[in-house]
Amino acid sequence: MHTWEPSSRKRLTLILASSILVALCLAIVARLCEEDQLLPKLATDLMTLAAILVVISPSFYITYYVQEAFFLRILTISAAVCLAVSAFLEFTGTLPQLSWSPLFADASDLHRGLLWFLTMLGSVLLIASLYFTLVEAASARSETQRKHNDLLNEVQERERAQAALREQDDLYRLAISQAGAIPYRVNWQTMTGKLFHNGAGTLANIVGDGYDFSQYLKMRKEVRYLGPLGDMSPQEVEKQIEKGLLRTCQCEYMMLAHDGSEVWFFDSWTGIPDDQGRVAEAIGLIQDVTHKKREEQAQIRKERYYRALIENALDIITVLRRDASVRFVSPSIESVLGYSPNELVGMDIVDLVAPQDRLRFMEAIGNLDTTPSGFDMGLFQFRHKDGSVRILQSVGRDFSDYPGISGLMLNIRDLTDRVNLETQLQQSQKLEAVGRLAGGIAHDFNNLLTAIMGNVELALMRLDDTDEKTREHLDQANLVSQSAADLIRQLLTFARKQHLEMKAVHLNHIALNLDRMLRRLIDVNISLSTIPAALNDLVRVDTGQIEQVLVNLVVNARDAMPHGGSITVSTQDVPQKGPRNWCSPNDLHKDFVSISVTDTGTGMSPEVIEHIFEPFFTTKSQGKGTGLGLATSYGIVKQAGGYFEVSSEIERGTTFRVFLPVFSGQEELFPDTESRNPILNGNETILLVEDTEQTLFIIQTILRSYGYTVIGRTNGEDAIKVANEYGRALSLLIIDVVMPSMNGMEVAKRVRALTPETRVLFISGYTDKAPIPVSNDNKTAFLPKPFTPSTLVRHVRALLDSNKTLIKV
Repeated sequence: MHTWEPSSRKRLTLILASSILVALCLAIVARLCEEDQLLPKLATDLMTLAAILVVISPSFYITYYVQEAFFLRILTISAAVCLAVSAFLEFTGTLPQLSWSPLFADASDLHRGLLWFLTMLGSVLLIASLYFTLVEAASARSETQRKHNDLLNEVQERERAQAALREQDDLYRLAISQAGAIPYRVNWQTMTGKLFHNGAGTLANIVGDGYDFSQYLKMRKEVRYLGPLGDMSPQEVEKQIEKGLLRTCQCEYMMLAHDGSEVWFFDSWTGIPDDQGRVAEAIGLIQDVTHKKREEQAQIRKERYYRALIENALDIITVLRRDASVRFVSPSIESVLGYSPNELVGMDIVDLVAPQDRLRFMEAIGNLDTTPSGFDMGLFQFRHKDGSVRILQSVGRDFSDYPGISGLMLNIRDLTDRVNLETQLQQSQKLEAVGRLAGGIAHDFNNLLTAIMGNVELALMRLDDTDEKTREHLDQANLVSQSAADLIRQLLTFARKQHLEMKAVHLNHIALNLDRMLRRLIDVNISLSTIPAALNDLVRVDTGQIEQVLVNLVVNARDAMPHGGSITVSTQDVPQKGPRNWCSPNDLHKDFVSISVTDTGTGMSPEVIEHIFEPFFTTKSQGKGTGLGLATSYGIVKQAGGYFEVSSEIERGTTFRVFLPVFSGQEELFPDTESRNPILNGNETILLVEDTEQTLFIIQTILRSYGYTVIGRTNGEDAIKVANEYGRALSLLIIDVVMPSMNGMEVAKRVRALTPETRVLFISGYTDKAPIPVSNDNKTAFLPKPFTPSTLVRHVRALLDSNKTLIKV
């Protein structure tokens, strides 16, 4: 169907109207002229023929213009042919030259019949063509109207689509603008492109208006590709880009602004392939992510900070699942329990708790549900990887509802040293209590022992030599009294409240004199041997303290042999030649002698040997050792200028060797080995001040038995009165250091103010409440209680004669 345009319809209508009007005029004129015979017959016939042609002329127009209407074209042509032939036959009928032909002669029936037929057929066909032309025109108009509407709808739809595209484009532009992104297009071959930044933004300030991509690549620093390209180096990615093999790419990089500050960008582009399939161009977005990058870096720094806190914290941070299995544990677990974090992940933490504490620990874990704010779970014993036990305090909290944790968090702190220190403090307090008890009874007990020992010795002096039985009993009482005195002295030594009596002695004497006591300390399944060497050198020590060292060493050796063994106490002379690694540089030129204690016990590892002299360090079970014995022994030996040497092997025994410096003076014999000397008698006047009447009585008796005049007083006030009365006649003042109201030193000071030439002998069984009197002249000495009569008289005589060889001040 042909599409009739509005201009075509108007033109066809005009042609049809004009042709009909013209044809009507020609037909009227021809009929008038024929009736009035105004024109020849030929002229009127020609006018009729013209009218016919005018009428059928639109059909020729339609035939020419409407090329698709084939049927209408044939119909119009046939009508025109029939009418034209009819008009031609009517014209030829008027010509006399053709009258001879039946076809053309007007009088011929054939001519008239054919003329009528053609006229009727042409008229019918013409009317039919006009009808179909009008039908076609109406249909074409309807189709044209429909197509016009369709075209109008299409135009409106296109306008709506364009409006939607403009809206979407504005939305994309707004989104890109809000995101701070800058679109760009780059050609990989020419390495040039364009940034659509409108001269605004940080990137525009850095790269300017031009966009030389090769220069832009040089300006990028710290490039990091993202996504699938993250595993490739920047150089490998750029080679892929140059080869046109990448379709998409995302990366981050840093650029330096004009002020030197660092600006970070996110770049995302998509490639446009050419005819060969290679990426020739790319379009993308560049976004300033400096603020985001700084936030990420700040978050990373914060995470590193908290991670460093957790990883370097002394406390153990542990995250548990609901079944108490370990999901995370901080590295500090290794320094506390010896396990690495990887060893404990997935392990049930209850397995680390000592069996006796597991039930209590599980109950504490269960209570975390009811106390979401967390609570102190208490102290628990945990097993170290090496089998030892550590005491840990746990504070727990339920973080099941916290994202990223979803479990139980325990903060575990190692309180082993603190608990041990508290135990040691309690032990120290016990020892302090023992010391206070020892100090409290030492004064009175030593006074009593002084009286007992004095009376026993006086009885022995007056005893008839024939009464051997009585002498044996008195000797036994004297021995028991001496043992009691040794016990008090050792108790005070242990409590570190003793007075040091430095003497020049042989180590052999100390070892042999202590042999009997040491045998009482060991079990029956342990043998003790004392092997003295041939020593000629002396050492200057406090014999009580060295005895304490030996006692400590023997007791430790005994405890190291629960199933029996042997202990050997021996002395040795140290060769002057050869290396002495135990010496300090200042002692390399000194001579030493040694005394050692060797056992066949369990031995010690090198790790234990490193700590054995530390206070309160012990390998013994609780209640069997304080950890003070070796520490005290080390201090005693160090104070004497000596050193320890320790050698040990597991299951083969241990040897402790004590090295003491050689003393070049003369030996000072033990008081109880000395005998009475007649030259100890005298006739001087002595003022004795002692607040204990028993001690006062026995001292008076002893001194009077040696010929001295003794004036006894029980307090300082009376003593001052006596000194004021006797004046220079008073040769010696014997006074107890610790007395009520006025102590011995104050009394001695006031007496010496009255009689400057009077000698002073201080005596005391306990000097913790008053300092030991010391003087650089030959008029003052100190004698600790208890003492024997012979010892007292020797000190008195030596002080009166100003000979202090036997006196330690």
